[in-house]
Amino acid sequence: MAKKQPSKTVSVQRFDPGSPATLSAFKAAAARYTRETTVSQAKAIATLKAEGFLTPTGRLAKKYAKQS
Repeated sequence: MAKKQPSKTVSVQRFDPGSPATLSAFKAAAARYTRETTVSQAKAIATLKAEGFLTPTGRLAKKYAKQS
């Protein structure tokens, strides 16, 4: 049996929910996430349109639509 290694302690920074620093950090993270998501969605949609999966109006191309 291998000896169990002592667990390393990790310092966790505690945030005061009401502090301006926490609020600005949260706003920065939210803006970064929104920007990245918007850019990646726009790229994905442009790629799908270029490859013919989507029509220029953004609808699914007829040949890929579910056949009923």
